[in-house]
Amino acid sequence: SVTMEIDKYSDIDYRLLDSPVYASSHMEAHHKGEFFLQSHATEAPYSVPPLPAVSSTSSMLYLWVTDYMANTAGYVYKQTGLLNYKVTPDMVPKQERKLFGLNTTTFKTYLPKLYSTCPGCAMILYLNNSAPATLKMSTSGIAGTVPGTIKIDVTDKENATTNAFVLGAEVNVA
Repeated sequence: SVTMEIDKYSDIDYRLLDSPVYASSHMEAHHKGEFFLQSHATEAPYSVPPLPAVSSTSSMLYLWVTDYMANTAGYVYKQTGLLNYKVTPDMVPKQERKLFGLNTTTFKTYLPKLYSTCPGCAMILYLNNSAPATLKMSTSGIAGTVPGTIKIDVTDKENATTNAFVLGAEVNVA
């Protein structure tokens, strides 16, 4: 295979899928474009889609990029844990804490029972990618989905941490 290091977590395999085709006006070469986890290089659970046939040879270069490459990257980065974040109260800028502070007082309007159980307690958010991010390319555009969870823990005055709740979340971009 022919690979190139992308970063300290992943490589990309851009080997030829079949022999190049040479014509008098152009050459065609189909490459894989799959991301691999460096520490455990295994095939992603996706199929390489067929590329469209060249219908014109009037340009010097035609480059076809499919969602396969992006989806294998989502698969690899899900495995690394890089798409998981822990947000603590001290990470919120001081000037924003009154409006966006991570404590039960800030959220008492939205979570009154949590506030009454633990008034003024610090909150910790865990943003976790629950499945690989995916991308879908079509003639009508590009759409992406990042599924995840938001876990909220509360730390009381004695520094005991308790899980308050977990929300399923999905970010969709089109």
